[in-house]
Amino acid sequence: MKKQIFNKVSMLFSPSSQIGNTTLANYVAYLFAQKGYITGVVELNRYAGTSPYMNLTFDQKDKNIKRAISQVDEREIIQNFIKSKHHEGLFSLSLNQENLLDDLYKFPMGEIEKVINVAKKKFDKIFIDAPANYIETGLMAAINMYPDQVIQVLDDNIVTWHKLKLYDLFFKKSKIKFNKVITIINKHHGLIDQDFISKINKSLSVLKINEVHFIPFYEGIVKANNEGEILSDITPSNKKEKMLVSSLNSIFEEIRKGPNLEKEKKGTDKKQFFLKKLFSKKGEVTNG
Repeated sequence: MKKQIFNKVSMLFSPSSQIGNTTLANYVAYLFAQKGYITGVVELNRYAGTSPYMNLTFDQKDKNIKRAISQVDEREIIQNFIKSKHHEGLFSLSLNQENLLDDLYKFPMGEIEKVINVAKKKFDKIFIDAPANYIETGLMAAINMYPDQVIQVLDDNIVTWHKLKLYDLFFKKSKIKFNKVITIINKHHGLIDQDFISKINKSLSVLKINEVHFIPFYEGIVKANNEGEILSDITPSNKKEKMLVSSLNSIFEEIRKGPNLEKEKKGTDKKQFFLKKLFSKKGEVTNG
């Protein structure tokens, strides 16, 4: 019997690109599907998505987030989520290779929110894979969904930690708060230690780091992605695979556990005003 999910919507966020948001979103989503939860991954990357390749669904080019956004009927929106070849309870939605670069972020923020809201009603669990390295409609739409958790994905690159502080300052000045922040250090070489994390943490307000989950740097993950495999439930054959499986299970349990924290209501009006001011109807940054 599957346990009740208290934290239904999780947003994955990274201050830099190419850290592994989408990989981790699909890996953890697969674990939820394996436990009997109908799980959806909404990939808001401005480029062609990684999810179709991980789930071996790249041939279904007629189903994508651009088409979902253009639909009005909820059933037609959901039909653009593609069932993974790895598990019947795992679905993903993203751009594909035939979509143009501007096909996602040219849409009004409300149109992206519409798709996510429909997904929230239809799935047991939703992972929103927010765009990395850009402050745009995809990121702000994900934030505007009041996610139960934000999963910030970092790595050993010092530039990533500098950008983390800049995003933290942006969220603080924008009156944006999160219920809970889960931290993952992906592609970990062992160079970032607790002392370094503690020093960075003193300068953070919104993206405070508590417990950290470490995912080791492992070439097998890249190979698996290229071959359309998901390593979430493999039988470990070496030390790095043992660390990978152990960390993924720990992340899964932390995401699933409840009860959900009471949502922060203070500053909501200011936040909504800021979002409307920042983005125009077409989802472009305004100067006003």
